Amino acid sequence: MSLTLTQRRRLGTAGRYAVIIFWMLFTLLPIYTAFVASLTEYKNLGKSFLFPTDWAWHNYADIFQRVDMAVYLRSTFIYALSTALINVVLATFTGYALSRFRFRGKGFYSSVLLVTQVLPQVVIVVPVFLLMQQLGLYDTYPGIIITIAATSMAFPTLLMAVMLIACAALIGKELVKLARKQPITWKTVNLLVEVKALVILGILLGTYFLSKYTGMFVIGAVFCALGFLVFFRCKKWSYYAITLGLAVGIWCAFRFGLGVSF
Repeated sequence: MSLTLTQRRRLGTAGRYAVIIFWMLFTLLPIYTAFVASLTEYKNLGKSFLFPTDWAWHNYADIFQRVDMAVYLRSTFIYALSTALINVVLATFTGYALSRFRFRGKGFYSSVLLVTQVLPQVVIVVPVFLLMQQLGLYDTYPGIIITIAATSMAFPTLLMAVMLIACAALIGKELVKLARKQPITWKTVNLLVEVKALVILGILLGTYFLSKYTGMFVIGAVFCALGFLVFFRCKKWSYYAITLGLAVGIWCAFRFGLGVSF
């Protein structure tokens, strides 16, 4: 019995959704398992991973009391922002060189970049530790930033090289159209999009500095929430009230209910 065109389309759509759902479950299962473990008492870890056995919400308060979580969050922000900027700048130059020029050792260098993505980073833990000690960069921001940037440079470089090659191919295609006197597809650059990105970056930086220098995360959170509401031109005052209420309410719950100051 042959299927009609509509039935084949529905069957194909159902198959695609089945693959997507399976992949989502496969991807989100580790995150869900970590969440379940975070609500489990230490003595009961490993007994169940589908449903929490204790619902120990106090674990989230205990972690702020046992360690200086604010310092860890601040350090994570510094590492992420610094390495992202370094990778973007350096990957732009190296990606351009790989896509534009032919030089001796280009194939070997590209192969090395691919190989570094296969090797686990735990292999270089001891050499990096000894190197940072000898350079006097152990347990410092520059040492960790350099290490993260160096170990994560391969993927941005290859991605930038592929993007530049694709851009060159598109430009070449338009040049061929121009030579054949065919209609050219014009592309415009909207600088307003770049300005919006800078505004968002300014809001995030303002949130960080307010939280750091005031010592109260709630002030940075309120500034961030209000900043994005204004940025997206929200005209409903109820949204501002709900956002402020949630931010202050969560802070009060941690500060006065759980005794956690942040």
